[in-house]
Amino acid sequence: MHASFRAVSRAASCALLLSSSAAIALGATPTPKPTAKPLRTIVRVVTADRSNEPLADAVRTTYVITRAQIAKHGWTSIAQALSSIPGAFVTRYGPGAGASISMRGATADETLVLLDGTPLRGMQLGAPDLSTVSTSGVERIEVVEGGGSTLFGSGAIGGVINIITAPRRRTRVDLRTGSFGTNDLRIDVPFLSFERYVAANAYSLPDGTTRANADVERSTLRSDFTHRFGAVNARFNLGITSQHLGVPGNYGNYTPTSRQDTVDSYLHGRFAYRRAQSESIAQIVGSTDALAYTSCVGAGCQTVSRYASTSFNLRNIVHAAHSDLLYGIDLSRGTSLIDNSPSGIAAPSVSQSALYAQEHWFSGKSNSYYVGLRGERDGSAGNSLSPAIGGRFALGGDTMLRANLATAFRAPTIFELYYPCPAAYPCSNPNLQPERARVADLTLSNDRVLGGTALTFFDTRATNLIVYAPPLFIPENVDQASLQGFTLTAKTRRLHGIGVDASITDLYRALDLTTNARIYGRGPVLASRITLDYRSSRSFAPGLTGWGITASTAGLRNDPANEIYYDANGNPQPNPLFAQAIGYTNLSAYLQFRVARRATIVLRGENLGNERYAQISGYPMPGRSFSVEFSTR
Repeated sequence: MHASFRAVSRAASCALLLSSSAAIALGATPTPKPTAKPLRTIVRVVTADRSNEPLADAVRTTYVITRAQIAKHGWTSIAQALSSIPGAFVTRYGPGAGASISMRGATADETLVLLDGTPLRGMQLGAPDLSTVSTSGVERIEVVEGGGSTLFGSGAIGGVINIITAPRRRTRVDLRTGSFGTNDLRIDVPFLSFERYVAANAYSLPDGTTRANADVERSTLRSDFTHRFGAVNARFNLGITSQHLGVPGNYGNYTPTSRQDTVDSYLHGRFAYRRAQSESIAQIVGSTDALAYTSCVGAGCQTVSRYASTSFNLRNIVHAAHSDLLYGIDLSRGTSLIDNSPSGIAAPSVSQSALYAQEHWFSGKSNSYYVGLRGERDGSAGNSLSPAIGGRFALGGDTMLRANLATAFRAPTIFELYYPCPAAYPCSNPNLQPERARVADLTLSNDRVLGGTALTFFDTRATNLIVYAPPLFIPENVDQASLQGFTLTAKTRRLHGIGVDASITDLYRALDLTTNARIYGRGPVLASRITLDYRSSRSFAPGLTGWGITASTAGLRNDPANEIYYDANGNPQPNPLFAQAIGYTNLSAYLQFRVARRATIVLRGENLGNERYAQISGYPMPGRSFSVEFSTR
């Protein structure tokens, strides 16, 4: 395992070093408006500056995952798709439900997830499980790395993920079946998308036992339609997801009867009024989340938690000759019941109100800078001011410099503050204080080097950082903390249809400045990803139309829990087989064939090296798997 990890890591490093060498070798040839991550299919984004703008104008580091990329790689969940983003690392509790994302060392609770521009879950409810969020009906995913609190508020220390939905405008059917009893059906018709996903997820372990009770059943329905009311363009979209899944627990505390049922729904209304030099946008959103957890068989075994929220935001964008002015207001309120058992509580309702503004100036074709400020009130968490400043500058020779400096914050979630656990095993902390952070990054990029190369350094200094330290993982504040690292990305131009895309992220510092110890759970020290793929120029001709191979690696986590996992009582259980992996490589591949003008078959393989590892101690991942997919694309 370690040999393959080192080999792929060296391969990724060599690819990136070659790209850097090429930068010196190439001459300075002018090119119009270079971008940090050039994309042919997406030329405009809506998240980086909370307005519709060319990707080239975005100062903040922005990546886009397109619908075509989701289909090509066969990503069925948002968690799978986000694993391709440089600087982001997805951690999974096995093949069933349970996935969290860390971005530049920030945890899932410090990374804000939006659905069509508004929080996917109610504020302060906690990070959503992205393995349960389907990619069905998703047009693209925009990921903005770095502090985003100035424009979006609490929870955006690591960045912002915006899932943008839009069902297809023509009928399409996708069928997929594979290892571990996996079956997936997707149907897209105009203005409507539906998915039914089922996986048994029973797989053998190297010690001869079988991992069971990790099955998943998920149904997702999304609808979207637009209408024009005079000069106002209205868009309405709604969705509902229902899931039934097993909760097997960790290896030392297997729970064969624990089950979880969730039902999440939302209704969005968006109204846009455009004038010659300005645009006004209002959004009204209502959402509900319900979770039923059954821990045993019989009476008194089920607990139910519910959350409901409503939000309203209004913003105005004014375009001048050399600047854009954005200003707006965000209002939201949520109520929750955490655990309906006798020990459960109705948590206090939470509300958020904020005013924000940002001015973005443009100088010439390549230079721009912005200044922004947000004032926010988060209920009992108090008030906060979040300023931000940044700019992009042409250095010559097609090299661009982007720099950002912002403050960001996060209020503790309802579950961190109030979740009722037995007194012997506390899991919440009502004395948590809000996190405050100063977030900075610096990016050098050049589109003329290979097919685009970028190097980003990032730095976060936080006070009252909320951490979960082993063995009991009770949330607590760290007085002072520092997160530092860099991300290097490079891609080649296609030659005879073949291209390479590579990235490496080094989180070399995640330090508690009080104890000088590395902070647990902030992602691996080193992570890399390299993809080699082929795309036929005759995509509608019968035969092989594409193939791809991806190697994703995670290096030393340097955490104190590397060599052990903890049982339900918080006792260490040494067993290197199921301990958190020191390093591993996940090799995946696909072959795509066109069998008719509107029909393709795709063969896929995951973890082809059959490495047995655990991203979370005590939660082993499955081995090699295969699937076959039929699509009417």
